[in-house]
Amino acid sequence: FKKNEKMYEEMAEYVNGEKALGLKEYGKAMELFKIASAKGNPIADSSIGVLYEAGLGVPENNTEAIKWYNKATEKGNIEALYYMRDLYNDNKKDFNTLLRCANAGYEDCYGSLASAYRFGKGVTEDYTKALQYYMYDANKGDYLDIVNIAELYYKGGNGLMQSKQEALKWYLKAANLTIDNYGNPFLGSKEAMYKLYQMYNTGDGIEKYKTEAFKWLLKMAEVKEDDQTATEFEWIGGAYLKLGNAYMSGLSVEQNFTEALKWFIKGATKTKEAFRITNDNLACMQMVIKFYNEGLGVKKDKKLATEWQAKYEEATKK
Repeated sequence: FKKNEKMYEEMAEYVNGEKALGLKEYGKAMELFKIASAKGNPIADSSIGVLYEAGLGVPENNTEAIKWYNKATEKGNIEALYYMRDLYNDNKKDFNTLLRCANAGYEDCYGSLASAYRFGKGVTEDYTKALQYYMYDANKGDYLDIVNIAELYYKGGNGLMQSKQEALKWYLKAANLTIDNYGNPFLGSKEAMYKLYQMYNTGDGIEKYKTEAFKWLLKMAEVKEDDQTATEFEWIGGAYLKLGNAYMSGLSVEQNFTEALKWFIKGATKTKEAFRITNDNLACMQMVIKFYNEGLGVKKDKKLATEWQAKYEEATKK
């Protein structure tokens, strides 16, 4: 397949099928892909599988999609195996498909296979095997799998010896990444930063170091919103709350009510990227109300306190 891949990609019927697909002319795309398939093109086979899986121009049909993905695989297009991984509704079959994919050397499936071993999907949980497959992408700078490795060491079990020191090493690696595995500038994993805060703050498997804990909490919270993912908005409110409390109490940092209020307001302000208001966001709202009511770090402002109270009451109804 690899030897002839360029030829398959440049086959006229396949190229025109892709163009039709881009124009959402799904019936025409299917017709062209089937002509290319009849000429032995395994990329066209997998494209037909995609159309059936997504129900584009034809009724959605996973059985038919699997049939075409298998055709592609039999002709050497191993990528089609990866497409099949979630279509069986059978964890054992999904796992066996991923294993075939990995054994054929298709690296994109390694992360999914690692997760199968980690969570016992279709196979007995095995953290050592999960670690082995996570390591492929971690060595390429994939911060998600670097964090996954840290979590495995942090938890331990299922064939892997627990090591908080090893977990710390991998969390630090993820938090300090400056380039992702695609070569793009990267500000480090916020999840890893938050975990470092927790470990240093409580002395979890390492020496307690409040100053270092605060440093990671601040670094995570200062990441611009445009560089956060939607899921990170779900828990970053906790960082804002803790920063506000730290500045308010004077623990780990010099007491500063103005700075505390700044972080409470950030935590109280739900952005459009966030899925929902969290308890941490609500707690921040309560602190903003308190600061304006009592004049902590700011002049007393009953009007603003009332406005924030209304926002709080509205949020608690959702």
